[in-house]
Amino acid sequence: MLASAAAQAVRIAPEAMDETRFSQEGVRRLLPAGAAAKDLAGTEWGLRALAGDTPTVIALNSVTCPLSQKTGPTLARIEDAYAGKGVNFIHVNVSGLDSVADMKEHAKSLGLDGAYLNDSDLNLAGTLGAKTTTEVFVLDSARTLVYRGAINDQYGIGYTKPEATNHYLTDAIDAVLAGERPTVEATSAPGCLIKPESESRWAAGDVTYHGRIARIMADNCVSCHRENGVGPFRLDTYENVQKRAMMLGFVVEDGIMPPWFAAETPEAEGDWHPGWANNAALSDDDKRDLLAWLDSDMVKGDPDDHPVTQAIASAWQIGEPDLIVEMTEGVEIPADGYLDYQYVRIPDVVSEDKWVKAIEIKPSEPQVVHHVLAWNRERGERWEPISESRGEFDGYYAAYVPGNAVQVFPEGFARKLEAGDDITMQMHYTPNGRAVTDKTQIGFIFADEDELGPDGKPDHEVEVMGIANTWFRIPAGTRGHADTASVTLPAAIRVMSFLPHMHVRGQAFKYVATLPDGTVRTLLDVPAYDFNWQLRYELAEPIDLPAGTVIEVTGTFDNSKGNPANPDPESVVRWGDQTFEEMLLGYVEYYLMPEAQEQLAERDVERIRLTRFFRQLDRDGDGEVRREDVRERLRSVFDRFDRNGDGVMTLSEMLGENAGAE
Repeated sequence: MLASAAAQAVRIAPEAMDETRFSQEGVRRLLPAGAAAKDLAGTEWGLRALAGDTPTVIALNSVTCPLSQKTGPTLARIEDAYAGKGVNFIHVNVSGLDSVADMKEHAKSLGLDGAYLNDSDLNLAGTLGAKTTTEVFVLDSARTLVYRGAINDQYGIGYTKPEATNHYLTDAIDAVLAGERPTVEATSAPGCLIKPESESRWAAGDVTYHGRIARIMADNCVSCHRENGVGPFRLDTYENVQKRAMMLGFVVEDGIMPPWFAAETPEAEGDWHPGWANNAALSDDDKRDLLAWLDSDMVKGDPDDHPVTQAIASAWQIGEPDLIVEMTEGVEIPADGYLDYQYVRIPDVVSEDKWVKAIEIKPSEPQVVHHVLAWNRERGERWEPISESRGEFDGYYAAYVPGNAVQVFPEGFARKLEAGDDITMQMHYTPNGRAVTDKTQIGFIFADEDELGPDGKPDHEVEVMGIANTWFRIPAGTRGHADTASVTLPAAIRVMSFLPHMHVRGQAFKYVATLPDGTVRTLLDVPAYDFNWQLRYELAEPIDLPAGTVIEVTGTFDNSKGNPANPDPESVVRWGDQTFEEMLLGYVEYYLMPEAQEQLAERDVERIRLTRFFRQLDRDGDGEVRREDVRERLRSVFDRFDRNGDGVMTLSEMLGENAGAE
């Protein structure tokens, strides 16, 4: 049956099929008249009666498939556009899980006029040789299949383009109406896979759902894939797992799910690396048993063997917050298309200084929220485009991605939130086929007085730095282009986690530390970076890095035509906030070692931050930044620090009269 697709991390773009495969895929062959499916009233209809002798589009769908939701509005607009041109549309739900009520609401909400069928047994889909839930089939008036594949190339599993560049479905319809053969006759259709009959690839042995698989699901999947979870469907019952068998097998075998992209630490570097506290990858045993069971008869087993169901909070994962703040006004997200990053400020979060020991970002519409980065700002501090970038250099206060919305610090650790601070959130929304309004909330749990020291502070203050290169230039059409950024630590730190950040051209990311004695250590290697999962890689134990250590991050980019998420492979790409631009930014979460706290107690932390920012602007390292060399959106900051107004800014000017060189 249907194997639903949370394959958010894999990129499958529509590709023209090889000419020799067309006959195997049914293109240019007569479809049998007897293929049938039932309408929502339970009446069975044959293909001959449904199609008649007019050009017909058969469009598959599933209410719960994320890509099917995204393509729905586009399909509805196409149906409307051809309503008066004699083209028949048949909508076929192939989920096997969607209720009749859900299907009726789906058709009503999109305004679909054509017949709507429930093909839960895949009779019609099997006749068509269908592969996914977004696939469309165009028949001419003699029931010859002339096109099969994607509607267009705007959406794929793991990416969204601002607009489609290839309109496969409408091109095929226009060709049929003109009595011509479509230029493109078949493509792949990224979506939720439909399971064909096939021989077993793995032996299931004695593995049963109740005895083994339910535990694997509970340990690795159900926290997101549950009622009110951030996953697009549930995996907490036998039926939900069984009916998604093929897609689950695909994403598990390829390492797409559960999402985890860190490579193992090289053996040559010894046992210094403690590993990861939040490693989401399946163990070898779990993966073997799950794949074997999915490709077998999927035996239920004895219900008495089912694991104890763990209660999962449907509200706040951190527990009831001490303070909840939310957007003053909601952000309206359209049903489809592309939305620029939205920046939303929540003013005056607290009236007195607080130490935060747990924080959670909670969108009201998690299905459309790709990620959130939040920064705290002093009351009234300007929030211009440069400030957005400056915030990213400074790190983040809190972050959200599906499955990673919570930060709970160990005992004795906390982050400071000062009286009058504003919280500004960078919101990345991805429309999913339904217009909604999001009002994201942030929940805080504060440290009690007895959890703080005599000085009113925790043992360790958690901080985040951003290591960024804003001057990179990715040539058009290139794959494997690499650039770097680095920082020299002014004091000893203990590193807690990493969060690499690039956009849709991101291909790989690596953190490397060069210690003062010349020793080189790989801190984190992500050989297959995925923009759809902005994962925070949390160390099992902190790593000590002494003062003078150079942390270098390397980002590798794919700006070629072979990258299906690439908005424009013909363009030279530079730094920018929006998804169609790029970033090279490596976050490091850390705290100062005790001796470093004493060293820095007398130092101007703001001076260190400004020095780092100046070095980002000083491309050639000559100690001077000229106004004409600064991008237009940075010039307001330049003018603020060019204290003598001569068009050249030095580090001394940026630091002010009383600040010496670092």
